[in-house]
Amino acid sequence: MIKYGIDNFNQEKAIEIAQSCGISFDTARILLRKNIDSVEKVNRFFNPSKKYFNSPSFFKNMSAIVDRIKSARDNKESVLIFGDYDADGICACTVLYNCLRIFGITARYTVPERADGYGLNLGIIDRLNSEEKIDLIITVDCGISDHDKIETIKAKGIDVIVTDHHEQPEVLPECLYINPKVKDSGYPFPYLCGAGVAYKLGNALIGNIADSYLDFVSIATLADSMELIEENRDIVYEGLKIFNSARSKTQYQYLYDSNKAVDTHVISFQISPRLNAAGRMGDSMTCLKMFISDDEREIRDYSIKINEYNIARQSECDKVYKEVKERIKNDKKTGLICVFDEKWQIGFLGIVASKICEEYSRPTVIFGGINGELKGSARSVEGFNIFEAISSCKDILTTFGGHAQAAGVGIKTQDFDEFYSRLDKFISENCSVSEEKTYNVEWKIDSVFPLEFSKELELLEPYGVGNKKPLFALDFSYAVPRVLKPLSPHYSFDTDYIQLIRFYSLKDMKLIEYPIKKTVVFESSFSRFNGIESNKGIVKAIEPDKRDQNYYLYELENTLDTYISDNSIDIYDISKKYSDRINTDRNNYSVIYKTILKYSGNSCNSAYNIYNKESKQFDAIDFIFAFYVFIELGFFSFADGKLVKNETVRKDLSSSSIFRTICELRG
Repeated sequence: MIKYGIDNFNQEKAIEIAQSCGISFDTARILLRKNIDSVEKVNRFFNPSKKYFNSPSFFKNMSAIVDRIKSARDNKESVLIFGDYDADGICACTVLYNCLRIFGITARYTVPERADGYGLNLGIIDRLNSEEKIDLIITVDCGISDHDKIETIKAKGIDVIVTDHHEQPEVLPECLYINPKVKDSGYPFPYLCGAGVAYKLGNALIGNIADSYLDFVSIATLADSMELIEENRDIVYEGLKIFNSARSKTQYQYLYDSNKAVDTHVISFQISPRLNAAGRMGDSMTCLKMFISDDEREIRDYSIKINEYNIARQSECDKVYKEVKERIKNDKKTGLICVFDEKWQIGFLGIVASKICEEYSRPTVIFGGINGELKGSARSVEGFNIFEAISSCKDILTTFGGHAQAAGVGIKTQDFDEFYSRLDKFISENCSVSEEKTYNVEWKIDSVFPLEFSKELELLEPYGVGNKKPLFALDFSYAVPRVLKPLSPHYSFDTDYIQLIRFYSLKDMKLIEYPIKKTVVFESSFSRFNGIESNKGIVKAIEPDKRDQNYYLYELENTLDTYISDNSIDIYDISKKYSDRINTDRNNYSVIYKTILKYSGNSCNSAYNIYNKESKQFDAIDFIFAFYVFIELGFFSFADGKLVKNETVRKDLSSSSIFRTICELRG
């Protein structure tokens, strides 16, 4: 579903901002939709900087924490940094370790693996304490919900300082802590990530020297999907400056294409997934060791291992994703998606839950089994607080923590049905759920998309949660899609207003070349290459007009293609609907075959493409069915946007289940 921006915005205000700030009227009205409605706010937004950082002294406990750490340094106490296994926790450990080192403390550090569970782990702490007495533990990205564990640790004569950013629990730990989410924290900005809180402690200890680690904080901010507004926007901006300067660190140079500039997309889709992959594969410490190491050969070896983990993670996530899709195919369509399988590894569930939640636009919880218990990852739709929802079931939870949009949860297997029922009831009463994904579009364009406007939109960077890239829409009927290069999963096509690119959706190429009225949602992409400036649109969604007279042909072709691809559709039901219109005479198939053969090697993504070129001398439904009989038999296939004849295939028509079903129905 496409929602367009409100037309009755304050045009006078937009004109004032445009003239005062030297920007276009269109950029000004986008800013107004973000509630950036004054010249002062625009200048602040366009010029993110660390000069706007809040002082760490706003944390009411910061002075006491600094004093305790000074005492640890002066008395040569043994300090342990205890973090979390995700990208935020790893980056937080890295930041605090380096700041403490500069401050005069060489701390030990550890993060649990996912199998150990989230938060302070008494077994790990006991082991490390037996190896060398621990005097002080400083948590990063965890600890605020560990009241009971902290009491056990304190009973062993170990002091604890908690630095965290997760939601406030009912019972706070009885120790020194800083957490911007705690109501009386004193800190004015509640959206720092775990590494952001660690950086604030580092800044309190060593001043602006801590700024040299803002690149790690920017990774964590984006990886943990923090609101990219106000101070977080400043943090990411400063971090990106480090990435793209001579100060760029060797610790992450093997995790992305270092020949290109680093932006939020590179961090979110190349660096962060690799860091999280190690944790999902049960080896978070490799990432932490890589970030803390200053030996380039060691860093390279760790990076190779992390990249291998990422490949394995992709394969495993795809497997779980397909199994979840199969499991929910016939679910009862409640407001909630909630499934479990004790064989699913918990390390992959967060990624899968995110994909399912986005695809179905429903709050999603996916559980796997560990140590006789179910551990799950929850993800939520925009505007619905999943942390609050799951909290309503706290009496049957074994573990729980997280944010408004993402949470981790543990339950006993026997409590799954009750958990599902209660959570679904809470969602139905408090959340308006639609399976249709909504795209909030600025406006629909009806002229050439200006290069200067595309360039000006760069002023709104960095983009992320809370500052999403503007979306636009356009209408068109027909275009010729082209794969970007051989074997590429991406394609492009031209419209009257802008060239568009679609990533990882080759199946959509059929829809592009069908003469159906369509609305395309896209974001602008400005680029400079060899001194040449250009702009393209990155397609986010394609919505066909289902009332168009040609839509039923597209739907038929797409259904047959799906049947051949994965057999997930009943061919009998499809054929029964159309059997009266299909000519099963073999001579007719011979004529259609020869017609198709003429187009072998030509650009082609659909049966309709050829049917339309042949002056519609055939019945459309008859032609499409015959075409997919030949596709099913392997006579033809699509490759790189072309129709390919497979010369070695020799089969009879009766080998096709589509043909046999049609013949059976026609008697």
